Amino acid sequence: MENYSFYKTESFASDHGSMIESELKLLKEEIAAGKGDILPEGGGLRTISIKMPQGQRAEWFVVYAIYKKLRLVILLTKFKKNIKRILNSKEERKLCEKKLELDKIIESNF
Repeated sequence: MENYSFYKTESFASDHGSMIESELKLLKEEIAAGKGDILPEGGGLRTISIKMPQGQRAEWFVVYAIYKKLRLVILLTKFKKNIKRILNSKEERKLCEKKLELDKIIESNF
């Protein structure tokens, strides 16, 4: 997934603290390596867990969308795994709605 652009939504930037540069770099590398899981019934949303080497900050649970034709990854939200390990149905529904909005914007502009 080399040469993909990564975009952080406002939610991603503000949810549950900020990622330090090394955490964000690792996240991008893991996504680029094809790691992550498709969220069942998530409209194409994907999730990934990022764990820093021992003793370095937190482990993160990240929800993102990939638009392969545009070579674009949109980082939607993140949680520290000590706070949340899975999404509840309300959170999942809200993220699916956001993904549908993004799909419409991308479809109409590209």
